Amino acid sequence: MGILLDTVRLARFNYNVSMMPLTLIHHANPIVIPIVIACSLFYQRIRNAKPEPIDCYFAGVFFLTLMSLGRAGAHGQYVLELLVVTMIYLLHTTDLLEGPGREAWVSIQVLLLIMYAPAFVLPEEGL
Repeated sequence: MGILLDTVRLARFNYNVSMMPLTLIHHANPIVIPIVIACSLFYQRIRNAKPEPIDCYFAGVFFLTLMSLGRAGAHGQYVLELLVVTMIYLLHTTDLLEGPGREAWVSIQVLLLIMYAPAFVLPEEGL
């Protein structure tokens, strides 16, 4: 019985609020500008009373990601999910696809996103 209790005690993660900014900078550094733009758009859409389901999803993922950054452990997958949701949110709420040559630019960004996710996971989290 003592082994089971020790296992449960060891499975608890420490939570440290001071880790949150440094972890965010470390994991989400390449996507800080799109996150700021998406948060600004989210604020404008909520203020103008034009929310859609994707606004709720973005807010939920953003909140869960921020909360996960304060604990030691599994926060990398939340950052990657925030990365994907931010890209989808920006594609849905902005006019990124309008104009000549914009489709190619967005395609390149999505390709970089697809390349960044495994490139981040493999060295950071291991196989």
